[in-house]
Amino acid sequence: MFKSRTKEDLSMSNTCPKCGYANLPNARFCAICGTQLVASPIPYQGPQQPQNIPPAQWYGSPQGYWNSAESARKTNIDRTKTGLLLVIAGILLGPVPYAMYVGLILGIIGVIFVIIGRNPFGNSHSNYTVFSVVIYCVGIGITLVVGFLFGLSFVTATLSGGGQTAIDQALVSAFNDLIIGALVGGAVIGIAYVIFTYALQDSMGRVLLYIAFATQLAVSVTVAYIVSPQVAGAVTQSFSSGTFDPSPLSALQAQLQFLRLLGLIPAAIFAFAYYRAYSRIAKGEVPAAATPLASFTPSSGSG
Repeated sequence: MFKSRTKEDLSMSNTCPKCGYANLPNARFCAICGTQLVASPIPYQGPQQPQNIPPAQWYGSPQGYWNSAESARKTNIDRTKTGLLLVIAGILLGPVPYAMYVGLILGIIGVIFVIIGRNPFGNSHSNYTVFSVVIYCVGIGITLVVGFLFGLSFVTATLSGGGQTAIDQALVSAFNDLIIGALVGGAVIGIAYVIFTYALQDSMGRVLLYIAFATQLAVSVTVAYIVSPQVAGAVTQSFSSGTFDPSPLSALQAQLQFLRLLGLIPAAIFAFAYYRAYSRIAKGEVPAAATPLASFTPSSGSG
């Protein structure tokens, strides 16, 4: 009437307390005598580790990586790429009159992105970016101080009430100091441009940075060489009528703005070097691949 029970069935059976028959585990009444049975509790087996699957994959992350850490790493890399493109735009717009203000805003935003996303690229790049910002601020500070001193000297000379010759000499001296200060400030800013992406560059990229810096210095010296001899004549013409006429100085300023376009040459070289750094990031050449975390195997006890 009843088929024979296997050994496995007996080990999982629900034995009748009255007649001793080994019922199925989920049986509520004995199949022989009908006695009500008490359900056997399912034995607790504990959590089971998936076979041949690294622990990191239990949480849906790529093999060997923690999902949150890799996501943050990719986000910072994307920030650096975006920042470099904005800085490139800012560098190219820098020498262009009026557009330079837009370039300045883009450059500042780009630098912020690069600084925020610098961690995946290592300590060397992280330090270079911070030092670059500090050096750039020093260069801007030098330029602003020189400009303020020039304005102060200009006002003092025109209001001094001295002879025409003394006023002319004071203004020429102030203009020459302004030119020298601008050269120094520009050189410091150029150093900041060089080291900003230095750790991201390959050997050719670093050579381009050096060439761009040397070209920037050459252009600045050339502009100073052209403008400086004309300062004295413009100052003399401005006061030749006995009253101050700003038109000769305005013409000199317009010429200086035009000569600033020569700065597009080093700007283009800097931009190309920065684009090479961007390209290396886009191709995965930098930063180095993230190191997979070691697989964690729970141990039965501490050693």
